[in-house]
This record gives sequence, C-alpha cells and structure tokens, in this order.
Amino acid sequence: MKTIISLLLFLASLSQAGSQTITGNPEVSLSSDCYIPWARVDNCLVGTEGYCTCNLNQPSGRVLWVRSDGSLANQQYTDSSSKLIVTSSSKINNETFTCVWESALGKQNAQTFNVLYPKGPTTTSLRALGVRETFDLCPAKSNSITVVCEVPKDAVYPKPWFHFTVNGSRPVYDWYSGDLVNGVYRYNQTIKVERGGDLSVYCWPGNSCTRSLSSIEKTLKITVREPPSNYPEITIDGKTYTGIDSSAVNVQEGTRLTVSCKVSGGMPAVKEVTLTCGAQQKKSSSGGLATLSFNASRKSLTRPLCSCRASHVTGCYDKQTFVRLNVAV
Repeated sequence: MKTIISLLLFLASLSQAGSQTITGNPEVSLSSDCYIPWARVDNCLVGTEGYCTCNLNQPSGRVLWVRSDGSLANQQYTDSSSKLIVTSSSKINNETFTCVWESALGKQNAQTFNVLYPKGPTTTSLRALGVRETFDLCPAKSNSITVVCEVPKDAVYPKPWFHFTVNGSRPVYDWYSGDLVNGVYRYNQTIKVERGGDLSVYCWPGNSCTRSLSSIEKTLKITVREPPSNYPEITIDGKTYTGIDSSAVNVQEGTRLTVSCKVSGGMPAVKEVTLTCGAQQKKSSSGGLATLSFNASRKSLTRPLCSCRASHVTGCYDKQTFVRLNVAV
C-alpha cells in the first residue's frame, strides 16, 4: 500500500512539473548528513538504522529513492528532498540506492548511495606452522613461531581484521588486514620466542566496519622447552668447577672424596645427570644432581679426570664440565 501511495504522489508531482518553468537541467545532490552511525568504513551500517537525504536544486517535481530493482525504498518526503531510511539486513551484503528526479520532458539525474550490511565473523581458526603442542628453543634452531589466524569468506562481510596478543599482555600485534586465499581470509603473525615456559597466543578476528572484537576468539597454547644455559657444576670438597678447568685438584692417595655434579635451569629440568670420575660413574635417577664417593688412588683413577654431562628433553644440551685430579702418593 505504501509503495502505491508513493507512486501516486510521484506521478502527481510530474503533472505539476509539466506546468512549471524548468531553468536548466534539474540536479540532485546528497546532503552532508548522509552517514551511518559509528561506521569505520564509509556507508557501513553498524547500528540498526542509517539515513541519507537527497535534495533537488529547483522546486519542480519530486525526488525519490529507488532500489536497484526499481522498487521504492523506505523514505520520508518533503517539498524538494527525500530522506532515505536504511535498516540492517541479514539477507544481503550490500545494497545500492539511487536518488532520481524525472521532469515532464523525461530528463533524469541521479545520485547513488551504497550501503554495506556487515556480518560476522562467525567462526575462526588458529594454528602454528610446524608446531603442535611443544616448541624446542635450541641455540642452533630458529626462535620464531609463525601462527596463522583464518576466517572463511562466507563467515564475514566485509573483510575481517585480525588482533593478536601473547600471554595476555598488552598487544604488540594490533589490527591487521588478512589476505584472501582460496576462499579464506588469512593472516600470518611471526612471534619471537625468548624463553621457555607456557606460551598462549590469542587471535580475535573483528569486522573491518567496526573493528570491534568478536566473541569467537581462539587461543593457542604451546609449551616452549628450553635447555639450561649454564654448564654443569662439579663440586669437590666445597669448591665448584664449571666448563673445562685448566687447573688440577691435588689430593693425597687414599683420601676419601665426595664429588657431586648438578645442572640447574632449563624448562623443564634436565632428565638425567651423568658424573664420571675415572672408572666410576654415577647417573642421577631423577632431578639434576649426581654424587660419587670414593677413595682416591692412582689405581682406581686410571684416567684422572672427572666429567659431568646431562640430557635434556630437547636433545640440544651439549655442555660438559671437566676437572683433572692429581693423586699424590
């Protein structure tokens, strides 16, 4: 009924226009009040309603807003203008409205107003390239992890923006636009890993119209394993040695020695410590400490050297400590 009334009003205006003097070509223009509330992208409908007013430069006739299929849009008429009222839609992604004026002579001028109806993102995924649940931070390997956040094209309109944080800290990776690859919006972020421990990466995809965070954030949890940074510590009679010690420990034949070795640090701690003095060897059953007690003698110390090494779950802890023993008769 409203469409019929609008058409009748339009036809009536045309009959009036035929009896009026038209000075030059009639022109229509869009007012400066054409806007969509809170939009970050031009003409993106963020709220439930937006509007745009079309004005005529002379008093004859009437201007009307029509859709691309020729039907009348929802609008409010005045003498020489028409206010388009746009409401949100979940059925289409965008729509173009045209403001037209036709004279009795059939002349026509038009201005268009394009509106975007944002949706989503409604789903997302987050993964790390080449990494599952653990990442080994070894000196000879790269200390970077590349994470990929994705949103299917049909789950968002217009394109999404991606927002990253690491371990809940203030984001160092702010809003980024992804690339469309095989029907999926994708953004890769490389994270530099500096220490062992738990790493939590968060990705929030948002709509580029508003850049507001969606409720479908994804969290990726990775355990970063790191070997100890220090050498094993060998302790003999209260004195500690690390690395390759050039000095020798002088002991008397038959002296009772207690030699221990520990390896500190690492994430997690080392699995096993192996301490060897001559022909004697001791492995720690658990933890990072191994201890040997023996009587010093040239016979038992055919190789007058104590050494200590450890194994770590990463397989990349190769530091060792060596101490020479000088047994005097």
